[in-house]
Amino acid sequence: MPRRPQDVNELVSDALQMVRPMARIKDLQLEQATGEPPRVDADPFAIRQLLLNLLLNALDFARTRISISTARTTDGRAEVTVTDDGPGVPPENRDRIFQRFVTTRPGGNGLGLSTSRDIAQAHGGTLTLRDGGSGAAFVLTLPPA
Repeated sequence: MPRRPQDVNELVSDALQMVRPMARIKDLQLEQATGEPPRVDADPFAIRQLLLNLLLNALDFARTRISISTARTTDGRAEVTVTDDGPGVPPENRDRIFQRFVTTRPGGNGLGLSTSRDIAQAHGGTLTLRDGGSGAAFVLTLPPA
């Protein structure tokens, strides 16, 4: 699909809309902090899929809360952070979780994070696991349009 300028906050809202019913069933709070990220040149379907993958992972591991925030980085890139209050990623898995077919989730296939990172890189961005704190925090950055 051709890329075109996209509003990052709209893409996040679309992905959140898809997971809200599941969050309600699991009695999880979904928190959204909307910043002012720049527009990005993106395939909207691919970026929504990336965000959905991150949110579905958070749904599986969160205890009570999932947060998603958007911002503009100091170098002008768009940043989206998905955080949960689950057990986090064990140190022995931190380097492996973005590899294909590596999963820490029962019933997982190990494709969600690897595919998400591939989508981020295809858009000139990055997808990383942020260290520190409890739970997991995945950070997507994308260049401005």
